[in-house]
Amino acid sequence: KYNGGLKPRFEMWKCAIDVGNRNVLFGSGFGTTQKLLNDCYLSLGFNSYAESNYQTHNQYINNYARGGILGVVTLLLIYLYSLFIAIN
Repeated sequence: KYNGGLKPRFEMWKCAIDVGNRNVLFGSGFGTTQKLLNDCYLSLGFNSYAESNYQTHNQYINNYARGGILGVVTLLLIYLYSLFIAIN
């Protein structure tokens, strides 16, 4: 069971990166990521993570898992555009 701290997060992030690495450019897709994360959690013995459908708790890694490099670049462009608009 998740009790806080960094170790569980590192495990979640490892699974998310593994899921994203299946298709580095486009990611695993927005409809299948949670199932792939749950499969990874189960393979590592983290049954409670899978039962609770834990997300990555990291927006950048989550976007990588779902949308690959293009997803992360798109997210960063949105942030940069918003910053540019706010400054001007």
